[in-house]
Amino acid sequence: MIIALIVVAAVVVVLCAALLVVRHRTFGVSLPRVRGRLGVAGLAAEVTVGRDRWGVPHVNAISMEDAAFAVGVVHAQDRLWQMEVTRRVATGRISELIGTEGVNIDRFVRRVGLHRVAREEELRLAPEARRMLKAYAAGINAIAQSGRTLPLEYRLLGVTPEPWEPMHSLAAFKLLALGLSMNWDAELQRLELLRAIGPEHAARLDIVYPDANPTILAAAVRAAGGGDTRTQLLTMFREAARWIPTAGGMSNSWVVSGERTPSGRPILCNDPHLVPGMPSIWYAAHVQAGEDFEATGVTMPGMPFVIIGHNKRVAWGFTNSFADCQDLVIEEFDSPAADRFRTERGFEPTRRLREIIHVKGSSDVLEEVVVTRHGPVVERIEDPERAIWRGLALQWTALQPGGAAEGLLRLQRAGDWKSFKDAFVPFDAPSQNVVYADVDGHIGYLLSGRIPVRKSKPSGLPVQGWTGDAVWTRYLSPNEIPQIFDPPEQQIITANNRIVGDNFPFYIGSDYMSGYRALRIGELLSERMVDLPYMARAQMDLVCPPARQVVRLLGSMRCATPSAEATRHRLAQWDAVMDPRRVEPTIYEAFMARLAEHSLSPVCGNAWRILAGVDLSHPVFQYPGNLVGRLTPSLIERWELGDEGLFEGLTTWAEVVAKSLDDAMNDLRTRFGRSSRRWMWGRVHRLELVHAFGRRRALAPFFNAPSIKVGGNTDTLLATSQVPGDPFETRLSAPSWRQVIDVGKWDASGGIHLPGQSGQPGSRHYRDLSRRWRTNRQFPLYWSAQEVRRHARTRLVLYPVQTSHATEPGGRT
Repeated sequence: MIIALIVVAAVVVVLCAALLVVRHRTFGVSLPRVRGRLGVAGLAAEVTVGRDRWGVPHVNAISMEDAAFAVGVVHAQDRLWQMEVTRRVATGRISELIGTEGVNIDRFVRRVGLHRVAREEELRLAPEARRMLKAYAAGINAIAQSGRTLPLEYRLLGVTPEPWEPMHSLAAFKLLALGLSMNWDAELQRLELLRAIGPEHAARLDIVYPDANPTILAAAVRAAGGGDTRTQLLTMFREAARWIPTAGGMSNSWVVSGERTPSGRPILCNDPHLVPGMPSIWYAAHVQAGEDFEATGVTMPGMPFVIIGHNKRVAWGFTNSFADCQDLVIEEFDSPAADRFRTERGFEPTRRLREIIHVKGSSDVLEEVVVTRHGPVVERIEDPERAIWRGLALQWTALQPGGAAEGLLRLQRAGDWKSFKDAFVPFDAPSQNVVYADVDGHIGYLLSGRIPVRKSKPSGLPVQGWTGDAVWTRYLSPNEIPQIFDPPEQQIITANNRIVGDNFPFYIGSDYMSGYRALRIGELLSERMVDLPYMARAQMDLVCPPARQVVRLLGSMRCATPSAEATRHRLAQWDAVMDPRRVEPTIYEAFMARLAEHSLSPVCGNAWRILAGVDLSHPVFQYPGNLVGRLTPSLIERWELGDEGLFEGLTTWAEVVAKSLDDAMNDLRTRFGRSSRRWMWGRVHRLELVHAFGRRRALAPFFNAPSIKVGGNTDTLLATSQVPGDPFETRLSAPSWRQVIDVGKWDASGGIHLPGQSGQPGSRHYRDLSRRWRTNRQFPLYWSAQEVRRHARTRLVLYPVQTSHATEPGGRT
């Protein structure tokens, strides 16, 4: 018996050892060196990289170029595969990795031409920005081309990385700009709605109807063509959505002056909301370039240096501005070949490009791209019977060479309001709200990116290109953009809400979010003096302002049927907090979905699904659209006023509410069962963290992170959003990075992203930040040399050699 037990134990030990060996050879062998000395070609002097317990690198170099090189090294060590995907998507080459599944993605990207404008932008780089991107690329290649074992994704697909080039960094930033640009989808949504219900009915839905003459809108529908205009385009867009870094469009940022804090120093907070996934779009880093600059916060793998955070004197944060920087222009061609397009002066030649798409396991695909004076044609429309050949051209600020790289470098060095504003002058896209605070106690706001000046106010629909009116005249100058410095309110709030009033001299945009989050931030900041813990708690606030209105309205009415009355009574007693441990938030969300249907369908018919974002989401990123951001407040306002004009005498608000309550409960019973315990908001609203490889069931346990039970919704400060019409899971957006910056006392500042620093599944830092993110336990952004040394867990010294090699194996993480 004893011998048998010994044998069994020995077998178990051998099996465990074998599993450990397999795990190491599969996952551990590609983990980076983080200790010792590593010789690399391309450095001018030694660079020290210390990593803290969360895997955040603290880079200490003596020059900008060496700092950029070292950031390239750490990005490649932890996120090489992510950068590979970003580069291939941005340049329209994902088919080379995944085969025919990627063809439509590549066709779309080749049409838009991010790679073409990135290459042109590279040729125009200022000398210092060129040196920065070349050094960064050299750092990436020192790791990618070193001969070390590549990350698991490369090995599974049997590919190796090509050398990184400065153009790839510029294309990656353009790709992020594409994910944050939300104008042309709104034009397509309006066009689809007008086709479905006609301009007369659309005019009654001031939720979406733009400030323009209804006759002109009807003409735009006729000019664009029939109802199948975008079928092929939407297919390409939706496939691209799985690979392009995307934004839900919802972000919070606010800053208060020292007069509002116990310390007398400003506090700056920011939490941009993006589509959750594996790995994080952000990579935290602290970078010191000698006496040139020092900055900490988050970087984006593919670009050197800090994008959100602070430097020696200035802190900043971003939210999406929703400025109108894109137009869809209807072009008319003289033949199916589209060799010439119509202008106010007659027909002029198009620019024709032949893009060859290489496809893994299949033959090449030829994509013929047509470019007009407005931009690339992203969709062709043909009506041979009437001899009409048209297309939709994308006019976008990012499709002209800009200076994002130069602006990023200036941002690291900015020391006051003037130099901070100057840093954003070269930025082309994406347009962002930027909040600012400095060590002298000043706070500020500016709108970044190119803002086009048009000949007339946009209609919100695709415009005819042959009149000449669609051509932009210029961009706003730095002195013309919206900006604030040291406002008397001693605080600045941005949450994708409206930027300027009607009296502002220039058109900025019209499709903003609802403004509920900005309203709630204002409530929280008006209550008291604020400190760092209070700000961190505010970022987790679960109060839903529109739910408060709904609760009040339900409390003032009664329902005729017992079932609807029971549900009404339950919601009327609720505190409007989207608590993950409560059932009421689930009932509320189900009710609001049905309320949209039953209140809009009398005038819209089935087209209510377009307004609600159910049938017509963002064409690229599955985001339900800027128009939907205004649906909730509009419906609640009509309900509160008793405005039943939408119903055309077919129903009443009392009937709509009662039916919505009953249908909501039936929906939940059908989806989750009759036990309301299974309806807990955190359970049904969980946040899924899925890697591209983890979509295959066999690989999911290795690549995906555990789901997180979260509270909140689209309208809470903890903004966790689901896709309309889908189950309640948080798939649309969630806070991708949170920071609370104590301006001037930098060591007291903190930040958090999820799920971890590393993009390698075998690393302890692959998903170790998820739990901290769930409760907003931000890790310290160590700044002073003393704190950086005290909290360093590993230390790697990069030193220059003629040929890149490592002098000792060092440790892995």
